[in-house]
Amino acid sequence: MVEFVQCYIVFAQKLIDANIESLHLLAKSGLPALIENYSNLSWYQSNIQKIIRDFVLQQNIVKTCSGDFIKIGQAKFPNIELYNNADFYSLVSRLLPTKVPVEESILYWEEVIAQETEHWLEEITIDEEGLLKIMQDNIDINSELSFDWLKDLYKYLDLNKLNSLGEEYPIYLNEANQFCLRDDLTIHPIIDNEFKFVSKGLGRCLDEEFLNRKLGQVSAIKAFDLSEFYNHLNKDLISDLKVESATTEQIKAVFHVCCLFRSDKAYRREKWFAIINQLLPGFAPERKMVSVDYENYWRSAEFWSIKYICHLIETSQKPTNFTTKYFEGHTDSCFTWLNDLLSFIFSLNDDNREVILKRSIIPTQSDEFRPYEDYVFAENDPKYFDDSIKNIYRDYTGKGEPRRFIVDNRINFDGLKSKEVEVLTKEIDKLFNDQNIEIKVKKGGTHNEMFLQLNNWFEQFSNANAYLPTFSTKRATLYVLALGEGFSKQIMDIQNSGKSIEDITELAKIQLSPQEMKLFENAAKELGTDKLLAKAKEMLEAKEQIERWKTIGKAAETAFKKALELVEPTFEILNPDIGKDFVIKANGKEYAIEIKSVEALKGNVNMSLLQGKTAVIERDCYALSVLTRPEGEQQVDAEYYIKTSKFVPDIGYQIGDTIDNWYLGLKNLDTQAELKVALEEKTESLYISRNIWKNEISFDQFMVLLNKYFSIND
Repeated sequence: MVEFVQCYIVFAQKLIDANIESLHLLAKSGLPALIENYSNLSWYQSNIQKIIRDFVLQQNIVKTCSGDFIKIGQAKFPNIELYNNADFYSLVSRLLPTKVPVEESILYWEEVIAQETEHWLEEITIDEEGLLKIMQDNIDINSELSFDWLKDLYKYLDLNKLNSLGEEYPIYLNEANQFCLRDDLTIHPIIDNEFKFVSKGLGRCLDEEFLNRKLGQVSAIKAFDLSEFYNHLNKDLISDLKVESATTEQIKAVFHVCCLFRSDKAYRREKWFAIINQLLPGFAPERKMVSVDYENYWRSAEFWSIKYICHLIETSQKPTNFTTKYFEGHTDSCFTWLNDLLSFIFSLNDDNREVILKRSIIPTQSDEFRPYEDYVFAENDPKYFDDSIKNIYRDYTGKGEPRRFIVDNRINFDGLKSKEVEVLTKEIDKLFNDQNIEIKVKKGGTHNEMFLQLNNWFEQFSNANAYLPTFSTKRATLYVLALGEGFSKQIMDIQNSGKSIEDITELAKIQLSPQEMKLFENAAKELGTDKLLAKAKEMLEAKEQIERWKTIGKAAETAFKKALELVEPTFEILNPDIGKDFVIKANGKEYAIEIKSVEALKGNVNMSLLQGKTAVIERDCYALSVLTRPEGEQQVDAEYYIKTSKFVPDIGYQIGDTIDNWYLGLKNLDTQAELKVALEEKTESLYISRNIWKNEISFDQFMVLLNKYFSIND
């Protein structure tokens, strides 16, 4: 037998070296049949079986599914109980193609391995648990084939009632491509990726909880509860998050919810997005449309973001600091934004508004942010709250700086509490109940300067006595004391003049020297006040007429430029103002225009004799333009001029020899006789009747005439 074994090994080696087919047939090395008839079993095992088996173990006689030959110790054989299980073989062979024998040899190998299994190398067989143990180290999750394999595995476990193994071994692939235990995963629900982003930023990565979507529905995996998730998101992840300790990722996540919209009809949320986008564009860069079935998914995030922005304001402490940090020093932009923010906060429900307004977010006139407490208010009619009244309150009442509790006047929105100046003046007025007030107010006293400033404030307002009743009663007496003895005679003169202090105050505002006022007084005595005022009125009307002509002239010039620029780019408009207002030059020719204005429904238009003479001399290139002045406050501009002006292009022909005949008549009156009629300070005018100009041509028609005159279109 020993010699046979040696020959067998030599023979088997030659077969192996020849690469013949079915080398696995050499592997059978079990004990012979009827082993009980052998007298010395241990000798046979040691001298025959072990030698053959050791030889076999050293040879590459296992042909694998990948086509390579490997040693038995390198191979994986399905467990004896599973050797006839085609589904299990499929799983093992696809996972370990370089270790599992080819299918046509598997049954034979099962017979080989079944012979005295305890004498083979350990771990050459594999069962379901063994497969699950080595699965992660042998699967390529970047391959689509691996997902098919996993689907088959989960199906196999389910059919064979082995799903419980998923509670011991992490075999279920999540969306983050990590293997997890069964109870740690749920089926991926229909959820917008934006909420997965939010949840991850807040510390809960949903991709680690969801079964990989490529695996489809797996019966062993439970469903995900979306309602529970949104509740958890709003209550635990957002509402319980402290704004003071939130990380950048958490802040971004919360603000991201404020950017998510499921409808274009969300005005209030749009307004809040605009507010946070302007202040923190890095946290709220753009709106995004999402699909979500959960109502008010945004509410907790909105309220949290309000608290966070209030935290930023409180941290800044001062509006100037806040403006510098977030608005690059642009104060107007900052206060426009603050108005929008505070208006939005005031629109919150009572409970939320009360919580937010306890924070220091109201800008006051002392450049501080203050809580919206009962004593914080805005000025009702700011003209009463000038610096003098605030300074008096600060310096004399002992109540502190009022600007610390008066809202900055640049803050103005509906709902903001306001108070009248009485809140300050009632404390100031109490000062004048002091028995020693006369001593304090007199010149050199502690309250002298304060009294004079308060008196100036008092004189600005006709109803000031309602705010300072005690002061008003004592004012006259205290005023004399405040000015000192040197002013007594002047005060008596004022009293005897019949003029009140208010009258004297108004006279003091006149910007004339005493000498100039004296000259006006003398002129009034000589001419009479009415005549002097009438002359002044006449001069003012003349000034207004000049200004009106400038406006009309500018409008006409603009109108002509606008109309001519499209047809003649080389035209020129001159303003000679000698018998004509405008001269239009083009193509070497000139055309003159004289503009007159008239009140609505009035008749005559006056031309000077020089203008009339010029019209006659230049009769073929001279037109009269008549503009009806607008009623009310309407301005004369180019559009109005084009719409309402009338043109008389033959005015020179219509005047004819009228002026020459008039001069001839004057000449006949001016004789050398001892007795004659003389005209002093003659102001000749040429009256143009309404009948002449009212039915004449329009601006557009006149432009046609100009085109033809200049042959612009030739």
